Amino acid sequence: MRTHRRKIRVLLFLILFSGLFNFVSSVFASDDLIEVPAVVGMAPRVGFDDNDEVLFVLHGSLPNFCYEVGPTKVERDPLSSAVITLRQYARKKADKLCVEEAILPAHMKFQVPYTTEVSLGRLSAGDYIVKYQKPAGQVGIRMLSVAVATTLSIDTQPYAATSNAMVSDMINGLDEVKVTLNGILTNSCSELTDEIRIERVDDVFVILPVLNIKSGVFCAQYIRPFSRELNLGRLPPGHYLAHVRSMNGKAINRVFQVAK
Repeated sequence: MRTHRRKIRVLLFLILFSGLFNFVSSVFASDDLIEVPAVVGMAPRVGFDDNDEVLFVLHGSLPNFCYEVGPTKVERDPLSSAVITLRQYARKKADKLCVEEAILPAHMKFQVPYTTEVSLGRLSAGDYIVKYQKPAGQVGIRMLSVAVATTLSIDTQPYAATSNAMVSDMINGLDEVKVTLNGILTNSCSELTDEIRIERVDDVFVILPVLNIKSGVFCAQYIRPFSRELNLGRLPPGHYLAHVRSMNGKAINRVFQVAK
């Protein structure tokens, strides 16, 4: 009897797995999806713990007005779980103008930039290689490390509840790059530190809006907004990522380009 039940459970698992595999395969085999390359793929090289949701940012261009950002396929290498491959897709819009792309108005035929965040989930501590498709058949590679969490809390430091980070999409190379943080402070015994720490590794700026917690004072709910402008200075031409940490393990990612 036990053997019979075990066979039934195995059979049910295989049926469910097969159905899920077929569903996922059908999503990426849809006729209205095309794979699109990314000019850059970005994430902080360090700073993630094994209790964080790891986010990877892809930035590239859609073929024209008729496409919007579609799903991202996340593949783990069967020979090494430390190698992750991302494949980004675009979905054709259900728009009458897009039935015949060849007769699109001239202003709709140009490429449209896109930026999308891809969740890699919570990863075990270790070093990872993330691959993604670049233009002209090239493969982009990024390294990132995940550390063992040293605290029970998701946040290793008390970060402010930052809700937005504003930076121009394209900046003249002669101008300084400025990022404005906006958010909410929730009580009378915490405030932003006088200087917000910024850590740069190559083309990624990790911005850490840490709270200064006052001790020995009465603490009451005191909700108020904050806004802080940060100066990243003048940068060489290229694409950059501003990665802003927020409370509860969250982060805001903004890609910007410095023109020549």
